[in-house]
This record gives sequence, C-alpha cells and structure tokens, in this order.
Amino acid sequence: MDPQASQSASQALERKLNPISPLSLGHNFFIITYTRSMLAGVAGAAAGILGLQGIAGFVFYIFASAFMSLLLSATAGFKPDRFFVNGWTAVLTGEVTGSMFSYLLFWTLVYGLVHVYQD
Repeated sequence: MDPQASQSASQALERKLNPISPLSLGHNFFIITYTRSMLAGVAGAAAGILGLQGIAGFVFYIFASAFMSLLLSATAGFKPDRFFVNGWTAVLTGEVTGSMFSYLLFWTLVYGLVHVYQD
C-alpha cells in the first residue's frame, strides 16, 4: 500500500473521530479575544465620555459584555458547542475579566481627558 494513501486514509479517519480542527479552535478563540479587547476600548471610551463614576462604570461594562456575548452567540448560531471546546462558557465568559483592565484603562483615560476642567 502506498504511504501517502495510508496517511490520507488515517487523516480521514481522524476527521471522522475528531471533527474539531485545532486551527479552527485557535482562530475562534482569537476572535473572542479580539472582540472582547475592542469592546473594552470602545466601552471604556464611552463610559469616560458619559462621565460614569464608581459602580455605574462597572455596571456599564457588565451590560456591554453581556451584549457582546449575545452577539457572539448569535454569530455562532446559538450553538457555540460546534465552534468552541467549552461551548457556552467560552462565549459568555471568555476573556471578560482579562479585558476589564483594558476597559478600566480607557475609562479613566478618556474620563480624565474629557472632564479635566469639571469639579
């Protein structure tokens, strides 16, 4: 038997047994990380422009993050188990805490720039 034929047959068997591609999983995780990072910057700038302070700013981030989770799950056809190893956990909570620091950075930066002369 030809070595290439046996290799392609084993790859076909591997795809049947494990249909999830590691490259696709990595790309999907990159998309979640990228969208959460962009959300942190945009939502932080919006919170700074709105002049949110204290708990109101963190509640704003929670709502923005929940909205992003809804958009990500809609993009996945509300079946994230097909695209992520952790399924709903990856879509709902993936990179939420890690992006909070970027949110805080943009929030305080833009708040300081916009409201510098207000008491």
